[in-house]
Amino acid sequence: MDNKNWETLELKFNNNELICPQCDFNYLHIVKAIVARKSDEIVIEKDRVEVRRGGSPTRGNVIAMEYAGECGHHGLIIFNFHKGNVQVWHRKLPEPKRHREDIYRD
Repeated sequence: MDNKNWETLELKFNNNELICPQCDFNYLHIVKAIVARKSDEIVIEKDRVEVRRGGSPTRGNVIAMEYAGECGHHGLIIFNFHKGNVQVWHRKLPEPKRHREDIYRD
């Protein structure tokens, strides 16, 4: 995970539902979760969990959620935390070439 194109983000909600950071639409699907520590990162998708070398691009650790909105927007909501301080960031991603499945759907 790199920290290119991270923008500050103020999380917005509608009736306790997280809404799209790009257009305020309220149907978001979490398609990937990433936990990045100093020397490794854990990536969780619908059909796989992977541990790989790499790690956090910043001081401290990162938890990121990749979303695909039914509005067509796609991005990462990133929590970067270090020594009791938590920063919230956003990174726009290009629209995926194929439909992305939710991490979990029953």
